[in-house]
Amino acid sequence: MTLQASNDDPPVSGFAIDGLLSDTVDLPRITRCIWVGVAGNVRVLYANDTVPVTLVGVQGQKSGAFRRIYSTGTTASNIVGEV
Repeated sequence: MTLQASNDDPPVSGFAIDGLLSDTVDLPRITRCIWVGVAGNVRVLYANDTVPVTLVGVQGQKSGAFRRIYSTGTTASNIVGEV
C-alpha cells in the first residue's frame, strides 16, 4: 500500500542523502524536508531555483522542497530526505 500525502501531512517516506551528495546530479526525489543528524552547513538547491544557497548551522529537521544537496559546501552529515 502506498500512502499519498498532501503538503499538510507529515512525511511518509525517507532516504539517506549522505551517499547522494552531488554538485551536478539531483536527488532521486524532491524532499519535503531533511533531517540532519550531525550539525553543519547544507548547500541546497530548492525545487524551483537555479542558484544554490547554503543553510548555515543546520541540525534536526529543516523543511524545504530540495532537489539537490551539494557535496561542495555541505559540512553536515547523517542527512535523511523525507518525502
